[in-house]
This record gives sequence, C-alpha cells and structure tokens, in this order.
Amino acid sequence: MTQLHPNLDFTQITVRHPEGYEVILVRAPGALPEAPPGTQPETPAATVHAYRNSCPHLGIGLDYGNGQCLLDDGKTLLCAMHGATFEADTGLCTGGPCAGSRLKRVAVTIVNGAVICD
Repeated sequence: MTQLHPNLDFTQITVRHPEGYEVILVRAPGALPEAPPGTQPETPAATVHAYRNSCPHLGIGLDYGNGQCLLDDGKTLLCAMHGATFEADTGLCTGGPCAGSRLKRVAVTIVNGAVICD
C-alpha cells in the first residue's frame, strides 16, 4: 500500500501514482474528512473517488496541466481538450466525443485520514 495524499483537505486534486501515471482524486460533495487517526484505522474510500487522469477519447489528461478538472458544481469533471463531461462519482462520460464511456477507476482506501492505493 502506498500513500497518494496525506489528508482529505481537498475537493479535487491530481496526484502521481507510484507506477507513474496521474490520478484524479475527488472528495464527494458534503463528505466530511475521516475521524481522527486511531478511531477508524481503515475504511473504504466511499467519500473519495479516484480515476486515472486519462480521457477515454484520446488518452490525454483531463486538465490543462494545472491538475484541476472539477467544475464549480462539485459533481462534474471536464476534459479541457474537447469538453467531455464526466460524473465525478461514477466516472461516466455524460457528454462529448466519448459519451457513454468511463474514466478508469483507481482503487483507494482511507487509512488514518490519508488516501492510500494498493
């Protein structure tokens, strides 16, 4: 298990996976950070969604290189290249050239308030 991010103090960020690719982390709207360390040693990451930063249309990152792709509604990810939109909680493309496809999910877990990948 490898730490992707040390805490849950984000809405959406892009981090580097140990295998070298970028991962988009989205904390679900209204979700509170996990309980203090030691109170819940390990919980499923139900409040954090993680996807490879790769649009199904062309395989490029969703952002313009700044790591940000979550719209102000907190529910939609946007591919900056061609405007494809994705549901932040499912990765489903709801509009654009890859409508109906999905972002590739990355399995994560919350351990002592940190985002961990297998």
